[in-house]
Amino acid sequence: MKYVSKNQLQRYPVYHKLLLNHLKNGEEFISSRVIAAELGYSEEQVRKDLQAITTYPGTPKRGRNLNELVLSLEEFLGYNDMSQAILIGVGHLGAALLNYKLFPQMGLKIIEAFDNDPKKVGLTINNIEVKDYSSIKEFIKSSGVKIAILCIPGENLQVIVDEIVKMGIVGIWNFAPGVINVPDRITVQNVDLASSFAVLTHNMKQKIKAK
Repeated sequence: MKYVSKNQLQRYPVYHKLLLNHLKNGEEFISSRVIAAELGYSEEQVRKDLQAITTYPGTPKRGRNLNELVLSLEEFLGYNDMSQAILIGVGHLGAALLNYKLFPQMGLKIIEAFDNDPKKVGLTINNIEVKDYSSIKEFIKSSGVKIAILCIPGENLQVIVDEIVKMGIVGIWNFAPGVINVPDRITVQNVDLASSFAVLTHNMKQKIKAK
């Protein structure tokens, strides 16, 4: 397996979604040219990305076998190895994540949700009952879960992070605003909505100016 950059890694789920749509349409092969045209990438970029994660060669005129390519992507992304996670903070965003139907296809299963708001504790969302945050330590210990998804207010962020790291969490998917500090052994992926929107508006303005 070749080294892949962060930008490449971010593109692979996009490829996966596109390829699944083509499979559902009954297609058997797809070319880098078609993928590039549909996603707005360069053909050279698509070829480089796919060559890094699959040993299956393409064939002239037909391209790569769709099924083999999807399997290669799913193996590389870890979609075949189901990871369990807990969710902390069941506000609007947290509830939306609990209802997101495609997580299992991504290899993610949310097994429990926690909140400290009495109005939310006891609610059932997508077959998951929201538990009081005070019970989280016992659950992490008994379940062995290693991943936490954070959808909490920014002012409580570092306190919660410090607590769950001590409890045994080693992977944090952070949707909360703010910067967190963790030991080197902890992996954090921040989802910064403000930064993402800034990139969107900047790129949009650049394209408008170019017309």
